[in-house]
Amino acid sequence: MIFDYMYEAATLFQTYPAVTVLQCCAEWVCFLWYMSALPKREWNCVTKVLIHIVFFGASIALHLRNYSIGRYFPLFMLLCIGFTWLMADLSVPRVIFKICPFGLGMEFSRLLCRDGILTLLLARFSEVLPGFVSILISVVVYFLLLSFTTLWMRKATVHFEKLDVNAIQLIGFVFPLALYVIVRQYVFNYMNLTSLTFTQWLQLELLQLAILACAELETMAAGQMVSAQIERSELLKKQLLAEKSQQQYIAQMQSIDTVNRRYHDLKHYLTAMETMNAKELSESVEAIREEVEAYECMQKTGNNTLDLLLAERIRECQKKNIRLVPYIDGRQIGFIQVLDLCVIFGNAMDNAIEATESLKYVNMKEISIKIGVSDQLLVLHFHNYYEGPLYSEGNQLLTHKDEKAAHGYGLENIREAVRKYSGTVAYEADGSEFSLNILIPIPGTHSCSGRS
Repeated sequence: MIFDYMYEAATLFQTYPAVTVLQCCAEWVCFLWYMSALPKREWNCVTKVLIHIVFFGASIALHLRNYSIGRYFPLFMLLCIGFTWLMADLSVPRVIFKICPFGLGMEFSRLLCRDGILTLLLARFSEVLPGFVSILISVVVYFLLLSFTTLWMRKATVHFEKLDVNAIQLIGFVFPLALYVIVRQYVFNYMNLTSLTFTQWLQLELLQLAILACAELETMAAGQMVSAQIERSELLKKQLLAEKSQQQYIAQMQSIDTVNRRYHDLKHYLTAMETMNAKELSESVEAIREEVEAYECMQKTGNNTLDLLLAERIRECQKKNIRLVPYIDGRQIGFIQVLDLCVIFGNAMDNAIEATESLKYVNMKEISIKIGVSDQLLVLHFHNYYEGPLYSEGNQLLTHKDEKAAHGYGLENIREAVRKYSGTVAYEADGSEFSLNILIPIPGTHSCSGRS
């Protein structure tokens, strides 16, 4: 009975184009959903529509050709890889690494539903229902099973596109899937040449499922490896940003120390200048002027660390023709550790300067900073203008610039630093204006704090 049903199912899928197209649509919808989270290439709408039509049409044509699994599956995978390479901003190895798990899930669904273990259950329907109805039920079950495996593979491979894939990793990842196709083609040929007992058929089915299970385990292992690699990379980037802020603070301290030393040595400089010619005198004056520029930018905020950080940003904004408007009272900011203050202020200013320096209109090149105390809370407010869309991923803000490697880490570092003091971080983006608001309760006072 089971072999009669399998033959009837195969005949119906091959005989009726409507059933074939329905199956193709189900697979293509799941495939588009699977790759929907990948970074997109910039195509105009007409080009996107043409690419979808061409590849979907090619997929239908491939289904209608009724190829054996040994020919159909590699060709279908090539279609998926080609479509993904055109639509997603990924290299070919990363595309292959991302698409192979989808093919694995699709074949797992086929093996269970169309001509595998679930056929035992579906065959029972053919005893009480017309054959066409029972096969339609198998199509629906296949689509549901394919949707489930696609969802599972999508979660398991969520970061695969970020992995740097070498040739050995790619071969090792593709090999189990290729082995499965070879075995499945062998089983297909063997069943056409000789009659099988139920036990023999079941053994061959379990062999194919075992190969698929190995491939799925490898996919899970690769997913864990990618997650660990990304976690290490993110931690390293956060550490580098924190070190950058600290180095800026140290450099500013050294600059101020240099100015102080020059001040004490001023009388010696004046004596030396009396013996210089015009060229030497001009060069010496210019060198001293550059050294004291940092001192000229100094503003008294009530906190020495904040004075240095602000002076450095004033100089940077002057070089980039950005108007910086600070309203700062830092007298009660001393409870924040120097490194944490460098991280908070430095990353907030880095983001604001990055967004502002590329603006076209001069009147929008302005950054305002307000720091003070309100209702027993330390309030830090940064405001700037920006152009282009802003993207977010979960709780992480992604920059709208092309530098994708460092997306959102500055804001995440601010959150981590503020969280040490039970503070909150929130941002608002309204068209072309961006505001970052930080609230930190002052120790020794009673204040309600929200969630950062």
